[in-house]
Amino acid sequence: MVNMALLTTLARISGSLSFIGSALMIGAIIGTGKWRKCMQFRLLGGLAAFDLLSSGSYAFNALPGLFHEENETFFCTLQGFMMQLFIGSAIYNLSLKIYYFMSVIKRTRAEKYEIYMHASAIILGLGFAIAAAILKLFNPTSAGWCWIAAFPSNCGGDSRSGDRSDCIYGSNAYIYRLAFYYIPLWVIIILVTVIMIAMTYQVRNIEKGGAAYRKCRRSSMTSLVAWRSFYYVFVFYLTCTFISITRFQELIGGKPSDVVLILAVIFDPLQGFFNCIIFFWPFLSEHCGNFLQAIRGYILFAFGTAHASNDDTMNKSSEEGVIKDDFMQDPAPELSRELSDVDLFLSSR
Repeated sequence: MVNMALLTTLARISGSLSFIGSALMIGAIIGTGKWRKCMQFRLLGGLAAFDLLSSGSYAFNALPGLFHEENETFFCTLQGFMMQLFIGSAIYNLSLKIYYFMSVIKRTRAEKYEIYMHASAIILGLGFAIAAAILKLFNPTSAGWCWIAAFPSNCGGDSRSGDRSDCIYGSNAYIYRLAFYYIPLWVIIILVTVIMIAMTYQVRNIEKGGAAYRKCRRSSMTSLVAWRSFYYVFVFYLTCTFISITRFQELIGGKPSDVVLILAVIFDPLQGFFNCIIFFWPFLSEHCGNFLQAIRGYILFAFGTAHASNDDTMNKSSEEGVIKDDFMQDPAPELSRELSDVDLFLSSR
């Protein structure tokens, strides 16, 4: 039997990383101002916002005294509410794939559908969470946090075969978990998979084209954006796979293994962290290696060792522009360059 304290600690770490990553994405998107012009930024901003809230539900569980005495009911409901908002994040993931497919692969304008994408994510994401709160479904779970669960926890409402006669709240919690979370999530996963299969087919057709077509800027843009979409999808699958496995095992009457539980707790909150890496990767790949080389030069200089080698390192760094004044400035130019192909295409139509 896996230690529940270990699961809670792992969830806090993963949730904190995702919270920070989502906050960085939101700050960059707002700071660049590109969200006003590019639909992709607006969808990514919505995705990051829902990730921020859902991952924050794991992170703030670490605050001392939060679930004790008079605060217990309110903060337990708040944590479950925030955790449930992951459905909004999943819908934004689906919307982002629809945008990529329409705008880049099929070359049709997706802006006329944008309002429906935002509305579906916000209404359904908040709607399921509000409904669960009204039904008093957010209760402490055996894992150490609050979500859709029966109260008291030993009343049997969390399983299909349990005795629910003693349940005060959530006597059918296992049904609501499916209806409010897992079934919508699995439907979204299926739709995302269908879209990605269609995108893969289209991209392969493009890459099989003639040499002249392969050199076309628009063809290169299609492949680039398609691959970026694949990265986001991989993260989405990674965060949903293990938690879905645990639910499938429970549905068939089995018990998830300790390894699957640990992996589910680690990866379930991490979507915002991985998305942040993908989002900033062009900037990181350009500057990270140079930054580490500059740090090495500073260390050699600080300790006064290998002076000749240090001089060569610093000169080389200066020549290559490694130590730049603009390193810690706003990454807007890099972020703009990352998505400039998409903006160019949309503005040319």
